[in-house]
Amino acid sequence: MRFIYVYPDTHCNAPVSRLQPNHAQLSRLASMHLQLTSNKHAKLVLRKNGFSSSDATVAALRARIDEIADLRQLRVLSGAFRRMPGLQDWFFAPSDERPPLAVISRNLHERLRGIRVAAVIAAAKSCVRHGAPGGTSFKVTLTDDPSEVGYRIEVRPNWVTHLGAVKGWRANEDHHFITVPTDWRTRVLKRGLANVDGFLTLNALQMAAPQCLELFRATWAERARGYAVNVRRGFIARNGEVAFHADTIQGALDGVRRKAEFAKLAQRDDLYLARANDVYPVSCGAT
Repeated sequence: MRFIYVYPDTHCNAPVSRLQPNHAQLSRLASMHLQLTSNKHAKLVLRKNGFSSSDATVAALRARIDEIADLRQLRVLSGAFRRMPGLQDWFFAPSDERPPLAVISRNLHERLRGIRVAAVIAAAKSCVRHGAPGGTSFKVTLTDDPSEVGYRIEVRPNWVTHLGAVKGWRANEDHHFITVPTDWRTRVLKRGLANVDGFLTLNALQMAAPQCLELFRATWAERARGYAVNVRRGFIARNGEVAFHADTIQGALDGVRRKAEFAKLAQRDDLYLARANDVYPVSCGAT
């Protein structure tokens, strides 16, 4: 049976019915109308969906709505309890023994920031050269200003590693300073743009593009000589698994089309060679 959503100001022209909804039908109507707040609206919902609008049915519908709301709230709390055991202790502790809720909120914020920073560092390690003999460090800054996005590497001497303090040997350290948007995981990582052709995407904003193509205004970091990186701003066009970086929109679109055609030709050549080898197998010992 198909149910419809009924607005509070809907004009009711449905005939009166004596059909009583079963538990499943009542649950379906309740889940669709969780914002229902009056008996008048409840009667409209029942009549428009072909059920009886008696007082008992209205009370059952509103009771089911309250029950679903409580279950959803409990599910949210149980998820929070699993992620943060300290929140469960705070919730069930007596009111005079509870720590300030600001402490729980700060711990949750720090945990979320740690997840974001770890995702950025993992992507950077897959794209940029790192691991100097003296040591490596990564510092990630989250920002809401796109103009601050960037990547900088400082190479410093370390006179302590490898007995440098005794024999005067110097070891270099590479320190990475990365600035990305706060929602980098949503903008970049979840779209599969973190590592595109070996370039680390720092920021990406999706734009309108022709059919079958994706276009992003982006900022990315390219590996340079040694431990250096070059930060560039431009556009990324993507066609399936094929992507192309360019300084202009037209350059990115033309480049990804050419790259996709070359990929198709290469795949066609590989298939032709595979079929040729099946028909005319190459014997390694033939003379």
